[in-house]
Amino acid sequence: MEPLLAFLLSALSLSSLVFRLSWLSLRLLLSLRLLLSSLLLFVRLPSSLGGVSISLLRRRALLFRPV
Repeated sequence: MEPLLAFLLSALSLSSLVFRLSWLSLRLLLSLRLLLSSLLLFVRLPSSLGGVSISLLRRRALLFRPV
């Protein structure tokens, strides 16, 4: 009876440890995803603004091209 009880207790503690680890990894993944999406947003905005300014400069260069 005692080995069975010890086995059950160790299995219970192991399952709670696995649950805690999975919960922590899930929270870490969610926070990492949030951080990555905000970083992508910050990277995407200046690049789109830069793309707009580059296209405007190209248009200006085409308009004011020396004949």
